[in-house]
Amino acid sequence: MDEKNKPSPITNTTAKSQTLEGAAGFLLEALTNQAAGKGPGEAITDMEARGQKEVCSQTSRLPAKWNHHHEEYDEAIRAFLEAGLQFGEAVADDPLWQEVELPEGWKIEATEHSMWNVVRDVLGRVRISFFYKAAFYDRDAFMSAQTRFDATYRDVDWEAEPENRRFQGVVTDGGSISQGGKIIWQSEEFRDSEDYRKLRTDLEWARGLSPEERSKICESTGSVLARKASIAWLDKRYPDWVKLYAYWDDAEETR
Repeated sequence: MDEKNKPSPITNTTAKSQTLEGAAGFLLEALTNQAAGKGPGEAITDMEARGQKEVCSQTSRLPAKWNHHHEEYDEAIRAFLEAGLQFGEAVADDPLWQEVELPEGWKIEATEHSMWNVVRDVLGRVRISFFYKAAFYDRDAFMSAQTRFDATYRDVDWEAEPENRRFQGVVTDGGSISQGGKIIWQSEEFRDSEDYRKLRTDLEWARGLSPEERSKICESTGSVLARKASIAWLDKRYPDWVKLYAYWDDAEETR
């Protein structure tokens, strides 16, 4: 994978800001925005949006840094290699990135947040999520391998009064809810326990509880109960679901 003689598809905004041309360009953009009645920070948010567009318009770069590296990541990386994802060297003039070659059909996509992006496999499942902040003063990038399944919950009626809110456990395949993962299971609805509601409204009663008692009551919120239901469902059907490399060889969710 020899990309050394090709121009980088991702602008090194930090290095550019240290040149006369780059600094002058940023200042001009900020002044133009101010004259147009925009906020002083919009030049930065525009820079971040351009950075995301650059990242998602190429397939030869991924962050050089994993968010959390431990033994399980070694297994995940081996699984990526077996799938055909090739990792190369760090980019010489921009070591925030490493050279990569994606398997056929894999692609990089933006999320609704200008700093978060995903790598999808040929089946559209999110295999990697990665962060990239293009702002010149705090530029950073890192990535995380993802599990095949996600145990979460959703607020059924988030506009309701706190005492009436309901939560539902949700299991997704190939990405979180916000990433467009396929919902494969939903639980019954849960509400906050009576003790938790009392904890929030009766301060005198709450002061008489020990820290252990308060902690236990806080485990009985509707959202916690809903997510526990999702975890229990996955533990029974996919006991290794928390392992980053598990179950990806199965093309479809079948259980």
